[in-house]
Amino acid sequence: MRKLFLLSAGFLFVSILSAAPLFRTGQDFVAQPFQATSQSRPSVSFYLEENFKGRLRRMKAPQNFSGSAELKKEGIPNDSLLSMKVPAGVKVSVFDADNYGGDSLTFTEGDHATLGKMAHRISSMKVELINPQ
Repeated sequence: MRKLFLLSAGFLFVSILSAAPLFRTGQDFVAQPFQATSQSRPSVSFYLEENFKGRLRRMKAPQNFSGSAELKKEGIPNDSLLSMKVPAGVKVSVFDADNYGGDSLTFTEGDHATLGKMAHRISSMKVELINPQ
């Protein structure tokens, strides 16, 4: 009899605790706007060899790298990127000079097995979120 009472009391206690958030009043509950976290932000995959081979570096959007020194801090040596995978909602603009100068090329959603004229030339880049059209 005692085990049945304890089991019933335990079930009632768990039931009350699990329902507790339903009983909040307007004064103690404030809705927060959604903010993107690092887990909800899309990542671009960069490779140091063509065809998605070699060392892989992932970077969350949005981020800007104004020079080769900043890229190096992320594990990407100057003029070393050769392929990338860009998810939906992101664009990557690459430049062959620091401070977003020189020749440039923009990559949007897709698997880019080669980087064309920008292979071995990337010194700065912008990884940006874009709105789907």
